[in-house]
Amino acid sequence: MMKKILAAGTISALGAVLPLQAVLADEVSVYGKFNMSYGFNTEDNAVGYTVRDNYELESHASRLGVKGGHDLSDSLKMIYTMEFGVTADNNDGDTFNQRNIFLGAQGNWGTFLAGRYDSALKKIQYSPAGSVDLFDDNDYGDYDSTFIGDDRLNNNLVYATPEMGGFSAMIQVQPGEDSGAKGDDDDSGAIDSFSGSVAYDMDKTLHVALAYNNNINNADTIRLAAKWNIGMIALGAMMQQAEENQKDGGVGCNAGSNLCGTLGAVKKQSSYLGSVGFTLDKLVLKAQMSQGTHELVSGASDVKITNYGLGADYNIDPANTAYVFVAQAISDEKVLGKDDGANTAFRAGYIFKF
Repeated sequence: MMKKILAAGTISALGAVLPLQAVLADEVSVYGKFNMSYGFNTEDNAVGYTVRDNYELESHASRLGVKGGHDLSDSLKMIYTMEFGVTADNNDGDTFNQRNIFLGAQGNWGTFLAGRYDSALKKIQYSPAGSVDLFDDNDYGDYDSTFIGDDRLNNNLVYATPEMGGFSAMIQVQPGEDSGAKGDDDDSGAIDSFSGSVAYDMDKTLHVALAYNNNINNADTIRLAAKWNIGMIALGAMMQQAEENQKDGGVGCNAGSNLCGTLGAVKKQSSYLGSVGFTLDKLVLKAQMSQGTHELVSGASDVKITNYGLGADYNIDPANTAYVFVAQAISDEKVLGKDDGANTAFRAGYIFKF
């Protein structure tokens, strides 16, 4: 008897809700990505001590999201995305962590977003021609250890122009949201941080882009990125200059700065990256090198970190990719008069998108 009552109530509720859903949910899609790899890692320090020598199963930027939109008129559409990172290999930390989450509007005038979104500086490495960083989303081989600025920004307003003759631009502004009270008013204005970019794209053949960050995570950064596909060969390059923003009092590292790390306070960073891919039907062979030179606030010798990667991707179909790669990061930071050592990883993995 209870099941019948519940069923009747459910049918009645659905009857009341479905017409509203038909109006509000013009487009709703659930999407996601698993990126899992298995392999070994070795890490030695300057005095020959093995810090790590083990096998691991790891999840690399796996995610789950919902996105959709609703046409308000022929020329105006509301859009939204709620995307969360998923730790698929263990239960360390939160099951979900925030990625891009925003509400926006779109028309022939461009796109406006409000919420949490990748910085314009970060996004210029992506294009219709492909990613400049061929090891993107993997913890080994990608450019994160040699380039600062891989930021996803909170509390930001974003405007992206439509493409005009191959050219496009993006502007982001961010209030610091300090309280404004005495002693907490350095970043309490309407616009405390800025990220902007301009790009030129020619179909899936050529991509050239320039971006600038001002006071993003307490750093000022300028980056140039390029991607060129010539037949079966894909060439990528990226250059960057970054330094601490002095708005909050002197060059140094505040707690939120992504120039801070194991090196301590970093005054400036100069970085470059080169990548090459070679496509043979479904197989892509790839190689990459990136390097970052860090000028330290302490006045100690500059520290250079160099990252190498070699790999192969087998694209079974647009949703499935199997891959293998070997990567090594080398630091020349001096420890007891010797270079700090190297981290090496060899991994085999699989990507599934839905």
